[in-house]
Amino acid sequence: MNNLNTVLLNYLRSFGSKIIFTDHYKSYTGKEFLKKVLSYKSQLNLLWQNQEFKGLAIILDRDVDYISIIFATWLCGGFYVPLSTETSQSKNKNFISISKVNLIVYKKKKKLFFKKITNRKNIDFFKKNNLAYIIFTSGSTGEKKAVCISRENIFNYIKSIKKIFKNRYHPKSIIINGELTFDITLADFAFAFIFKSEIILTNSSKNLLSLLNLIKRRNVESIYLVPTTLKRLILLVKKLNLSFVSSVKQVNCGGEKLSVALINDTRKIFKDIKIYNFYGPTEFTVNSTFYALKNSKSLKEIPIGKVLPGVKYLIKKEKNSNRGELFLAGKQLMAGYLNYKNPFIKIKNKIYYPTGDIVKENKKREFFFICRNKDYIKYKGYRINLSSIEQEISKKLKLNIAVKMSKNQLILFVESRETKLIYNKIKKIINSKLEFYERPEKIYFKKKFPILSSGKIDIKKI
Repeated sequence: MNNLNTVLLNYLRSFGSKIIFTDHYKSYTGKEFLKKVLSYKSQLNLLWQNQEFKGLAIILDRDVDYISIIFATWLCGGFYVPLSTETSQSKNKNFISISKVNLIVYKKKKKLFFKKITNRKNIDFFKKNNLAYIIFTSGSTGEKKAVCISRENIFNYIKSIKKIFKNRYHPKSIIINGELTFDITLADFAFAFIFKSEIILTNSSKNLLSLLNLIKRRNVESIYLVPTTLKRLILLVKKLNLSFVSSVKQVNCGGEKLSVALINDTRKIFKDIKIYNFYGPTEFTVNSTFYALKNSKSLKEIPIGKVLPGVKYLIKKEKNSNRGELFLAGKQLMAGYLNYKNPFIKIKNKIYYPTGDIVKENKKREFFFICRNKDYIKYKGYRINLSSIEQEISKKLKLNIAVKMSKNQLILFVESRETKLIYNKIKKIINSKLEFYERPEKIYFKKKFPILSSGKIDIKKI
């Protein structure tokens, strides 16, 4: 039995008559949930009989079946590809083709079906790497990259988190609000497996009322959110004056830069909260660095922390600068892409992944995220950074800001109602804090920014 299965089975067998899983509709005891997982395992084993490899694409709504089928797939020694019913059929069809799965699971008229697909050629890669899952993440060309994560990758991530959190708070319940097609779900799985926590699943990553309802229903203790969603949640809790959120004792953040202002707002809402900031590209299995926030009052910016145990790194520094691109190596490094050339770089006999992220490092070996390498653009003959402009303005205003280049002009978008006071504040910041070539030429106000399923701002639709 492989190590990932050992961890999973220990988790599933440890609850008995206690609640192990809750979705929008119902709660399940350990016995009920294990029975469901093993039933799906039996079905999958029959369907995969005499197959050279085992790959399953999951196209289901967010409920108990989705999660139990993921676990059943692992117990069968297979890998899964998480897909969404909200994604167009043509896109899902393309993802299925690229990932080379030989089974699809879907629902029709509330009934679950498994569909076999003829095996494709060139399956040596799958045999060699013993995959756990394939996740499609955004590529620089617009086409999504098929990131292949092995069982060894995810097992080593779980080991690292266990080591770091051994003497920290152990939540009894964890809510999954992130999109199941993103690897934030795997971060929640890791915590649940290690601490024997109940898993609670919202019915939509965009529905904050569903999230709040489940927090109240199950006294949720831990939640993992991108900063944009955390900010929206805090505003809603304030507006509705909700006290039951005090059950939440741990907030994990990742996926975007975390601000000191947001941390201070979080502490006002969630009393005695433990806040952790994580960072990691999908290609390096969920998370690579970790930072525990204690006293944010003395901080001017929030670190993304130190690398996890077993992670090796180097920083390719820019000329005459203390910052540069972060390169990562270690057992969490993905098996590779299916539809792209692998970006790996060999340095002193170690294989590194160039993250494309610009960071700086302090004397404690803590990293601070600066920006994406691709956030640099050439404008009026100058190399400028859009993220830096956004951060400079937003930290003074405490509003969501987005900067875009359109028709050879820098345009600033502000999530707020337009007022003379805010407009004048923005102009003052722009003129005093930004170089002349960094100053946006137009300012637009929007009541609400469009949000991606990940919870991040959809910059393309602004």
